[in-house]
Amino acid sequence: MARVKIEAELVETAYSDFYRDTVDRLKGQKDWDLLVDRVLKHHVDPETAASQLAKTIRKLNG
Repeated sequence: MARVKIEAELVETAYSDFYRDTVDRLKGQKDWDLLVDRVLKHHVDPETAASQLAKTIRKLNG
């Protein structure tokens, strides 16, 4: 039981760190601003935008 709890905490912390780092990096990217604007203007739906965002994140980490 203790192992499962430690594993969950490690994954949660890693995800939180990844999220913060990624958001900080995205905020300076032109692609990010364009994607948000496209969603706000209803030129792309949020689900499609999320898929495009995943591709952008892969490029950042590639």
